[in-house]
Parts: sequence; structure tokens; C-alpha cells
Amino acid sequence: SYASWGVDFIKSDNCATYALDPSVRFGAMRDALKRVNRSILLSIEPFSITPDPAQSVKVSNMARIGEDCGSYGCAVIRADISDKWAPLAQPGYWNDPDTIELSNGLGSKNRAWFGL
Repeated sequence: SYASWGVDFIKSDNCATYALDPSVRFGAMRDALKRVNRSILLSIEPFSITPDPAQSVKVSNMARIGEDCGSYGCAVIRADISDKWAPLAQPGYWNDPDTIELSNGLGSKNRAWFGL
């Protein structure tokens, strides 16, 4: 199991959206993690257009605020939309604007991206 392997962080992507409602899929993982004797942070990717506590705060410790972000322009947009997700942040739950791709050839823009 993840706990016996020493896993501290699990990212549950929203792949196979045709299979199950995301809140069911993410809720099942949350429930399984609550049964182990180890704290494991659960990050989800709900692809919600607007903040949805049913798919984020109640089923995970962290949720992406949008789809994959692979450009500086996308990072700027994330900075602009992050404010609507801010009310969901609380102890034990964080909003995730996405990863920073440092090897993407953006040079000095990476510093700005990191700062956002």
C-alpha cells in the first residue's frame, strides 16, 4: 500500500472522467487514506471552472485551480484567477496553481512565474 511504501503525497488526476463522478473517485481515495496510520497529503485535479468545495476542500488537502499549465501566459492567467479560489484555503487545505516548468526555455520569465 502507499502507506507501507512511505508515500507522503498522492496526486489523483482527473483522467478517465467517463468512468466515475470525480467526487466519488476522489472521495474513495480520501476515505482509504483516512484508514491508514500515516498522514498522506491528497492532491486532486478537479478541472472545475469555479471553486467547488464538494470536489476540493471536502475530499482532498490540495486541488489544482485549472488544467495543465505549460506557458508563461498560462501562469499569468492563473495569478489572475487565483483570487476566486482564495476563500477555500484553510489549515489542511491548499489551492494549487500548477507546477513550474523550469526547463521550458523561458529564461528570466521563470523567475516571474515562480514569484506568482
